Amino acid sequence: MRELSQRWPPLAGDKLPQLTARELIRALRRDGWHLERTRGSHQHFSHDYKPGIVTIPVHSGRDVPLLVVRSILKQANLTEEEFRNLL
Repeated sequence: MRELSQRWPPLAGDKLPQLTARELIRALRRDGWHLERTRGSHQHFSHDYKPGIVTIPVHSGRDVPLLVVRSILKQANLTEEEFRNLL
């Protein structure tokens, strides 16, 4: 049986808020990410000092699913706490 790396279920204060793509992009820009290119409904961001590209699906008016937000944080090399401070 494998162990869970995080508490389950998460405590109320531990959950990330529901975010739209616009809110997510605003937080990433505060961290220094800038738009590199757009392909369809996906925007790709790069950083001057951090490696890699962060891809954000932009669907107007819809929240970005929590699993996608966590994937974006991993791509941006941000912890949930660092991300909350950028909101």
